[in-house]
Amino acid sequence: MLIQAAPPESGMWSVDPHHRSVRILMLKRSFVMKKAYMSFLPVLLAAGAAVAEPKAPVHYDPVHAPTAQTLVQQIAARHGDMVLLGVHATIPDTKNNVIIACNDQARIGKPSSKGDMALIGTPKIMVARLPKKNVYEVAMTLNDAQGRTVGMMVDQMRLDAVPDEVEALRRALDVRADLEKNIPSESALFD
Repeated sequence: MLIQAAPPESGMWSVDPHHRSVRILMLKRSFVMKKAYMSFLPVLLAAGAAVAEPKAPVHYDPVHAPTAQTLVQQIAARHGDMVLLGVHATIPDTKNNVIIACNDQARIGKPSSKGDMALIGTPKIMVARLPKKNVYEVAMTLNDAQGRTVGMMVDQMRLDAVPDEVEALRRALDVRADLEKNIPSESALFD
């Protein structure tokens, strides 16, 4: 039995060129496979996009900020509707701005996002209704008792705890005032 290449335009292999039925069968099979591949291609592309390269794991920095953590825990305990209260600041002797205190302790040491960093030291306040998380989230600059910027805070409260974004903001401003009056300086957060 002689095996040779089919005509170059087919890109297929065929058995003995005198057996036309084999060549035709191979070409039909090729056409069916190409058609199946082309109809399945969008699915493959979508799956490839969905499985895109995994994100690199987030590196958490070691943090020792007992004063900040105590303040956060005390304030969170007074607000049963508080889902999350986090304080972001720069770790002493580093340039790393991270979550230094949080009522969800698994978040401590997580780096601040670009969005978080954009708020620090500005009068900007971010208020968002996040139905998927069932919370209002308010993020803003955090100062010490003398009004010097120490970082930022994030306050999340259940949607059913306040009627709207305006009330969520008012509540978060009260929480910030409570935090700030108990922060003598940025370094005191780490005592």
